[in-house]
Amino acid sequence: MIELPAELEGFLSGLIVPHGCPARLDDESLAVDLLERAIEAYKIQNGQLDNRVAFEWFQQGHLELKNGALHFSAPMRFDDSGSGTQPLVLQPTLLVYLLLHHDRYRQVLDAIEGFIGCLGDQLGALDFKRTRTGVLRCVTNTRFAANTLRKYGLLKFTRREAYKTWVLSLPGALLAAQLAPDSGLFLRPCNSRKGFDLHPAILAPGPNWTDYGDLVRQLETLCAPKAEFFRTYDAMLRRAYDLLPGYWAAMRDPKLRLEDRRKACIERLRELEDHPMTESFYQQLAMHLRTDLLPRNTRC
Repeated sequence: MIELPAELEGFLSGLIVPHGCPARLDDESLAVDLLERAIEAYKIQNGQLDNRVAFEWFQQGHLELKNGALHFSAPMRFDDSGSGTQPLVLQPTLLVYLLLHHDRYRQVLDAIEGFIGCLGDQLGALDFKRTRTGVLRCVTNTRFAANTLRKYGLLKFTRREAYKTWVLSLPGALLAAQLAPDSGLFLRPCNSRKGFDLHPAILAPGPNWTDYGDLVRQLETLCAPKAEFFRTYDAMLRRAYDLLPGYWAAMRDPKLRLEDRRKACIERLRELEDHPMTESFYQQLAMHLRTDLLPRNTRC
């Protein structure tokens, strides 16, 4: 990543002076934002819609402030610096984030923005490269991560959720709760398993229930004390107890093809989603979730 001169912010801020801007825009970065818009307007007016300077090449160069001007020195040697944080690496952390903020977002873009903000300096410069469509690479990769999770049913896929927001399914919430104490919102670097498109942490052994009571007790650990709605959903939860072991097994079965694993997971989850009490259960679970009980390193 290119090293920026310490005086760069002051230099850029001095190139444009804001007047009469709304109070909500009155902060230290306003001048830089306005300067970006001015350059953008100049490029549009002159028909220069693309940036011919490769992001990766620029990042390996050198910037220096000298005699009131900003000097750029091209890299003497250009090295392949990769393509940023892969969607696979984002998957488990995204699950945990969506559990912690299950009641915060109503729009996908808001969830993506919050998630990327939480990752902070875990992301590198290449994650913020704009693709040819003008979207930040980390935004695109977060969408890819969510799409893969949805293909296995870890995110709900109904008409209401699919186009508006991301909502964890029951297995998604259980898995996120299992992952949270491990690394919280820290990214987990990994190598993909051949033939699999899920992070190894997701493919690790799932909840080890010896009886139906273990499932209920695991859900109770996520909820506020004295949450007593589980008895109301006894039939639905017993159905979940019967279906979910087969769901986890299908997700991790190396003998199945990729598409067959996805299909098997969705089929089992659909049986659960079709239960008349499932939607009501999700609503109750969301109302009683106590994510503040999770380890502190998961807070954002």
